[in-house]
Amino acid sequence: CRADRAGRAGANIPQARGSPVSERDVHAVVDELVDMLAERVAARVQARLAVRSPEESPWLTTREAAEHLGIHPDTLCRLAAERTIPSEQDGPGCSLHFRRSELDAWRGTAVANKRKRHTMHAVVVKLTINDPQAAEKALHEQLVPRVSQAPGFVAGYWTTKDDSALSMFMFDTEQAANGMSQQARAGVPAGVTLEDIEVREVAAHA
Repeated sequence: CRADRAGRAGANIPQARGSPVSERDVHAVVDELVDMLAERVAARVQARLAVRSPEESPWLTTREAAEHLGIHPDTLCRLAAERTIPSEQDGPGCSLHFRRSELDAWRGTAVANKRKRHTMHAVVVKLTINDPQAAEKALHEQLVPRVSQAPGFVAGYWTTKDDSALSMFMFDTEQAANGMSQQARAGVPAGVTLEDIEVREVAAHA
């Protein structure tokens, strides 16, 4: 420990017994102190490198991380400052470090979110028809105009069979589909009973 080392170093300092300390003795003590300091620095550097560079997930500099993600370093720094991308910093004003595995996880999540935002979603509505005439009037005068003018609307289909109706409205984002779902729940027209309504992702279309 530090106290033991200091004690050993102090023990090597010649004790003055009526004669001056020689220059060689002073250099010997200084050399030993320098060696002790060098050992401590080397141990700390080695420990820091062990943390920064695990084989399974190495740490990257800002430039390396930006190249890995295919974005500009300034963009990466901004995202790190916003805590959108995980990063580590030794202290204020120090360089940023990024773990590759965390960057890969962030990129996967970002791609999935982007895909989710730009994937069409459908609002599927199941109704029971209580009054056919009132239901048909509401369909043409209320439902079709309201749905077709909603933000993000792509296409709509209304089908009937006996006393049941099944409708499907396509929207360009999940957010738009959820908005229409809420409107449909709150505005059930006369002549029908709402049985079920749900939002589904469109897996494919032709």
